[in-house]
Amino acid sequence: MDEPERRAELDRTAEDWRAAREHAEHLQQRIGELAEQVATAEEGVAHAYEASARLRPHAANRLLAQAQEARDYAAKEREAAATWTQDTEHAEDP
Repeated sequence: MDEPERRAELDRTAEDWRAAREHAEHLQQRIGELAEQVATAEEGVAHAYEASARLRPHAANRLLAQAQEARDYAAKEREAAATWTQDTEHAEDP
């Protein structure tokens, strides 16, 4: 392979690498956004369980326990969201 062909191949490889990295960063950001949306939805589920517990005192203990599970899951999703978005914020170019 002569020098111009070698240089062209290196340029294509570098461009492919940049495109793959940009796509990976986009996916990381999207995963973080989705995790935050899941957390928000779980908070809504927790509120619904709590409202149901007020209306159904005979089932309040079970409903409040489920509300806590939803809040715990929301916290885990928020932690995951922070991890995914932090990874994209601190990504370095080679």
